[in-house]
Amino acid sequence: MESWEEFAVVTGGAAAAFTALAIAGGVIMFVLDRRAHRQQSRQRVAHILERISPNVLTMALIGLGGILTIFGVDWGLYLQVPAVIAALIGGVIGAWLFMMATGDSPAPDDNQQP
Repeated sequence: MESWEEFAVVTGGAAAAFTALAIAGGVIMFVLDRRAHRQQSRQRVAHILERISPNVLTMALIGLGGILTIFGVDWGLYLQVPAVIAALIGGVIGAWLFMMATGDSPAPDDNQQP
């Protein structure tokens, strides 16, 4: 970058994109959450994932970082780092819970006749 003004334009564009991403992600999460509550799952893992999922935290950090950067706070974009870390940790925990939940029921035996 040759000047501070060019850096400010690029940073402002990224901030606007992050804010738009947070708004779109929040709306999509709200709509999907309402649809999911219409058909409650009886599986224990579904209830655990609903409680510990960092989806709202991730979208809030992305949006907050974008808004702070739009208003001139220099460190606002650094809030993307904890947002990504929260999403990764939530994904790993969710995958681990799904793997543990599949071990609850025995696998069908291929040799048995119905």
